Amino acid sequence: MLIELRDEYVARPRPDLLRQIDQRLEDLLGQQDELRHRMANLRSEEGGR
Repeated sequence: MLIELRDEYVARPRPDLLRQIDQRLEDLLGQQDELRHRMANLRSEEGGR
């Protein structure tokens, strides 16, 4: 998705495409935070066994 948006922006630069790219990156950062939290929880659960 990001690559497609980037390619579209390169072909036809538009401010709305930059906003879409920024939003997708923000979404990914949120998912990364959630993933890291889950991984930390799994490690702590495994350590308690």
